Amino acid sequence: YNTLMKVATLFPQLLAYILLIFSIIILVTIFLVIRHRITSNIEEEMASIGTLEALGYTSKQITKIYMMEYGIQAIGGVVVAVIVSKFLAPVVNMFSFSMLGIKTTQKLALELDGLMLIGIVGVVLLISYSKARNVKKYPPVIAFRKGINNHHFKRNYFSLERAKGSVHFRLAAKRFMGAIRQNTIIAGCVMASTAVMIFSMILYACCGNNQSGIKKMVGFEVCDITIDITRAVEPEEFKKVLLDKPEVRKVNLSNKYLFESIQNIDVLSVVYPDYSELESLKASEGRMPIYDNEIGMASALAQSLGKEIGDTVEIESNGYSMKYLISGTVQSMMNNGQTLYFTDQGIKHIEPSCQSDELRVYLNEGVDKNAFIEELKAEYGKSIEDMEKELDDEKLTKEERIRAKAEAKIASLMSQYGVSSIDYAIMVDGKLIKGNSGIFAIESITNMDEYMQTNIGAVVQGINWGAKVIMLVAAVVIVVIIVMLVQGSITRQRMDLGIYKGLGYTTKELMLQIAVSLMPAVGIGVGGGLLLGLWSTPKILALAFRVIGVTNMMIDISPLRVIGLGIGIIIFSFMTAMVSAYRIKDVSVYELLTE
Repeated sequence: YNTLMKVATLFPQLLAYILLIFSIIILVTIFLVIRHRITSNIEEEMASIGTLEALGYTSKQITKIYMMEYGIQAIGGVVVAVIVSKFLAPVVNMFSFSMLGIKTTQKLALELDGLMLIGIVGVVLLISYSKARNVKKYPPVIAFRKGINNHHFKRNYFSLERAKGSVHFRLAAKRFMGAIRQNTIIAGCVMASTAVMIFSMILYACCGNNQSGIKKMVGFEVCDITIDITRAVEPEEFKKVLLDKPEVRKVNLSNKYLFESIQNIDVLSVVYPDYSELESLKASEGRMPIYDNEIGMASALAQSLGKEIGDTVEIESNGYSMKYLISGTVQSMMNNGQTLYFTDQGIKHIEPSCQSDELRVYLNEGVDKNAFIEELKAEYGKSIEDMEKELDDEKLTKEERIRAKAEAKIASLMSQYGVSSIDYAIMVDGKLIKGNSGIFAIESITNMDEYMQTNIGAVVQGINWGAKVIMLVAAVVIVVIIVMLVQGSITRQRMDLGIYKGLGYTTKELMLQIAVSLMPAVGIGVGGGLLLGLWSTPKILALAFRVIGVTNMMIDISPLRVIGLGIGIIIFSFMTAMVSAYRIKDVSVYELLTE
């Protein structure tokens, strides 16, 4: 029961962990935005604060007013979010059922909803209190001037009187230095969003796109097709037969999986004669076994046993036992990471009768796998059922009926008496009809692409969609942050922008100045996000994949993709800032003068 429960909840848990990590990152980003928004609102309403102070309201009373305002907004937002989530539950259930075959039921989680309400509203109240209490620093005369003091002693960065080149870039640089706190917020939010995008991109490249990352972690060699052979043929001889076919690039021998016992734990055993011939099954640390006293061990099993490379373990099977040296560890999802790897000679110490009974076939580029499988089945994969069908066919010639009868007899001897190899020869009307048991060489053939699709296809599809949704939400977060900050900046600098317009600057030039002033912060955020994402993603994925036996993610990511993503985010942010800054056209010099 426990094993079945583990298997049934394996991939749902994995997806849940990934979504949880993503939610935490987004939550932190959103709180940064909330903090800046509250700060901006209080600065925009500085004149109103001065009016209240002049009327006799204390700073404590004004602080309570803002806390009540933002607290009510937060409560309303959480309540709406809870209601929307209840309506989205059937959609999630439908997706879960189509992807994993699991139908879930939605229950009223009042405790969880209440905890979320208290947590989010509490953080908003704390932020609003910490920002609103600063009104005591502004007496009415300064508040009426929107916080501007009598004197300005800050350093004048990028002075215009000695400006060379474009004046717009110097003005953009002055805007950047003048809003350093805002730009710090932008850099932090863009860094978090970029890290999330890197996470999504690596997750998609590793597990969603071509399954290259998963193939390195499944714990077995992923080839084109696998062939289980009968006792009618020698594995080495049949390997030569397959290698003679023009469609075949390479063939490796293997064994069907066995179960052994190590410290009273049942573990799955994988056997290959030569691990250097394999293409996807590699050691994550150390090396795969070469000698008969060596084994490879799944990393999860090694951790649970407290074993490292170079240690010895005693393995038992059917009354036999043998101490083996651990030569390397492997990232393996098989059997929840409870897996061992032997050479064909090493397994014979505890399984003396074990011999190769499986062939892993690699086909040349462009070969139709299904057509090749049908060809092999017709030539080497007949069964007793096939023989009975042929005998019932009235259209067969005399020679074909004789051949079918002989092959049916061979199939019967092999299945009932364990005969492994038979040749026959029959002289009929001066003509020799002969054959052998080679037509029953293949017991079963598996298309590994279809096998992978059947076992993890639904999960890969879920990761595909999950990575795309995460990327989209991260992009939306960047848009929301930039739009809010740009529009807030335009509101605060409305008079300054009007003066610039009166001096002859066009709307397009002012839009460019604002957009360019944000780019250093965006660039710093993108750079930090790329580094953070590349450093943290393998650790986060390893933590998430630990539930299925993977302790160290083996990730290959193209540097060009990473650089391309960073450049794309910067261009996307610049375009968003330009579109948001279009509100500058509404600033009227005449209206400012009349005000």
